[in-house]
Amino acid sequence: MKTAEFAMFAEEPLHSGWQRHWQVTPGSSLAKPKPFRPLSNLFPDVATEEDLEDVVAVGDLLSPDVLLTAYYHGIFPWPHQGFPLLWFSPSERGVLRFSKVRINRSLKRALKEVEGRWSFSVNESFAEVMNQCQTQKRAGQSGTWITADIIAAYQELHKLGYAHSAEVWDGDRLVGGIYGVEVAGVFSGESMFFREDNASKMVLVYLCDQLEKRGHTYLDIEMVTPATKSLGGEYVSRKAYYKILRQSQVPITI
Repeated sequence: MKTAEFAMFAEEPLHSGWQRHWQVTPGSSLAKPKPFRPLSNLFPDVATEEDLEDVVAVGDLLSPDVLLTAYYHGIFPWPHQGFPLLWFSPSERGVLRFSKVRINRSLKRALKEVEGRWSFSVNESFAEVMNQCQTQKRAGQSGTWITADIIAAYQELHKLGYAHSAEVWDGDRLVGGIYGVEVAGVFSGESMFFREDNASKMVLVYLCDQLEKRGHTYLDIEMVTPATKSLGGEYVSRKAYYKILRQSQVPITI
């Protein structure tokens, strides 16, 4: 595993002056996914309908075309024990705009401490990232929403080129990762994990850097967590999110 070299930086946005030199595993890049045709009349038009609850649909079908159609419309599945599969479009949506990403001093120090030891990759260990996210202990949660069905469904999306992972390594040991789905030019982060302090934050910043190089301007984080909030994650209204979504989506061509 090649080591990553970090150009040190102060609290500054991702888009200005942050000239890191990520030395990563050869071939680690986010390939553009194949185009697809969204299914019609499967989900409500959340962008135009008013007074919707956070749960906008119920149904257990997790086929690739259903999942891709959901993400295209800004909807994602979130299993809850004891219920059929619930599909969400929250009234408040978490986003991480790259123009607002901030790297605080403590994370800067953490990066310096692992300089020359930790390395980064893309799509090198998607299955393991999902498995580690499934077992990650989270404050206030006694179980996991990453069920066996979810793992199988997203691994299929990964094979098709729509689901991706980013990893951070300490030698050959996976110490952090994140996975998500890219549809029509929009990347939705699903879950991340860490086995060393700050590893999930570092790999999240790395993913943002890779996406920005691809022309993305934000990451859909769905929910704001303490980790994403520390980097600049914020909630926006459903109406505001759908405006951002439609402006950033690329045309679908078959």
